[in-house]
Amino acid sequence: VAQASARSDRLLRASREAVAEKLRIQRLLTRLDALLCLPKTLRCDISEKRHRKAVKSYKSATEILGRHSAGFESLRSIEAECGEILKGLAEDLKKKLLWWGQADSGMSALSQSAVPPSSIAEIFECAGTLLMLQDTAFSPGLDRSQCQSLALSACTQFLKERLDPGRAVSFTPMNSPPNSPSRTQQLDATESNDEDMTGIISELPIAFLDGLLEATTLYGVSFPIMGDDDDSPASNGSELIGSFVQNNFDSFIEHVRVLLIRRSESFSQPIIEESKSQEEEERKDDANFIQVSLALAHLLRSVGELASGLALPEVGMDLSIASALVDQTVELAEMLVRLRITVKFNELRGLVLKECLTPLVREITQADKPDQKEESRSSSSLVEMIQLSSVALSDGLQMADDLIRATLQQSQATNTAAPVDSAVVKLAVQKNARLFGIWLASSLELLAGCEPSGDDKVLLEMEEEENEEDPKPKKKIIIAGLERDDESNGQHEDGMIISSLLVQLDECSDQAYSNFLLALCEMCRLAERSISTTLNQSIQSAMEEDARVAESANTLFGGTNPHRKGKDGLDVEHILSKRFQLAASRTLSMYILDRGAQAASHLCTGMLQFA
Repeated sequence: VAQASARSDRLLRASREAVAEKLRIQRLLTRLDALLCLPKTLRCDISEKRHRKAVKSYKSATEILGRHSAGFESLRSIEAECGEILKGLAEDLKKKLLWWGQADSGMSALSQSAVPPSSIAEIFECAGTLLMLQDTAFSPGLDRSQCQSLALSACTQFLKERLDPGRAVSFTPMNSPPNSPSRTQQLDATESNDEDMTGIISELPIAFLDGLLEATTLYGVSFPIMGDDDDSPASNGSELIGSFVQNNFDSFIEHVRVLLIRRSESFSQPIIEESKSQEEEERKDDANFIQVSLALAHLLRSVGELASGLALPEVGMDLSIASALVDQTVELAEMLVRLRITVKFNELRGLVLKECLTPLVREITQADKPDQKEESRSSSSLVEMIQLSSVALSDGLQMADDLIRATLQQSQATNTAAPVDSAVVKLAVQKNARLFGIWLASSLELLAGCEPSGDDKVLLEMEEEENEEDPKPKKKIIIAGLERDDESNGQHEDGMIISSLLVQLDECSDQAYSNFLLALCEMCRLAERSISTTLNQSIQSAMEEDARVAESANTLFGGTNPHRKGKDGLDVEHILSKRFQLAASRTLSMYILDRGAQAASHLCTGMLQFA
């Protein structure tokens, strides 16, 4: 067998060598054909914007051209032609990248010949090609850091032109051809119908986030990490791409914030047309808020997908940056929800003035009847005024209760589309309910004729000098850390209503006005005892479902935390009760001043008669 195998090997050796030689010649012919067609191949790749493939093909043929071009005229001409092609390519790509990356720096000479990039991939194709040409005879004179900065700057300009409606009329998707239907044209068709609110979601520039993720991914492909040293170019490149993502996302979130605030306030403006009923207005406002909530939920999902894509090992983005993007979006959603609640409570203030305090003043101005005796008229009007003030306070608290329940129950009903947690809504309601109570106390003070109090600490009695014979301390009401209104919406209109009410009170008789001051004082004392409890019960009853879930969890995990007991109420520090106590004291002081003025007037009148 061995002898037969050796004999067969000797007989077939020549054939095998002939086959091997033919294969080698075939490979040489293939390479020769590639060399002969290299200029055409380079032009074809460049025309189709495959610049890196063209440079790679030239680099693979450089060794053969440099070795044999001296002995062959044809190869020498091919090498010279390819050199001219690569030289022109390097100059053209350098001009493009400089113009793309410095479009706002006044490079008008380049703008006449350069063409804007059609996609983010084209930008990194250009930057990656220039980086490959860096160690060749056609080096463009741009190092790695310059290529990185120019590429990211070009991407920033590319994204801004599709985010800012003033710079680009149509929104072209990131990878769509220039002649494709634009997104803005589709939005215009959607916005043409005022009743169709689905345009809020479609107006969100989610494609901007796709472009941001695409730019970050292509950056890692075009500029791979080459070292782990803190001073290495890779470390600087990581800081550069991190700053690029953060700055562009800031621009995106600011654009979305303005867009959603404008749309959320579109139905919050008062409607002048009489044909529009209040129920229809509230229905449209609720529908608008649901659409804004759906848009926020969609935005949160999209940003979450962006953060997940940035955190992939292939992208290599820092996890802290990716999580910060989600935090910014959640903060935006919470801000919009708090803004809506603030607007609703500001509207509640106007309703309380128009439907509670205005009827109260109207009844009081008509309380004195000329056909009754003065004694019976004054005593009965005082009782009636106290009853009317109690009813007005009850009606105002009922309006606040309805608003609190509607807000919290709507948040729970739309739980699938809720952009924020119900606890955030509860905290916002608690804050605005406290501000409503403080505003009500201030409004009652203004109706009593008091000057507006802007200090955080107000004394009930005048502070006197210390007396050793009377060491008893003076009674004080100190309200520390009063909350202030963040928004001034509606304050001017409320002030006009209160001013008109004061004008009506000036027409009352002296006795009716004095009784009105006593009724206001009693109204403040009643609110001091009941407003905190009433508003807190409204919030707790509206959140009873969450309370039952929390109670079940406490049963399973060892009961409530004793350190948190009493910390989640509406008015833990009793600010509202102290504020109404102060309002009652100031109203009583105004009553004393008014009665003293009346007594002085009667006394002076009598003295003139005696004289």
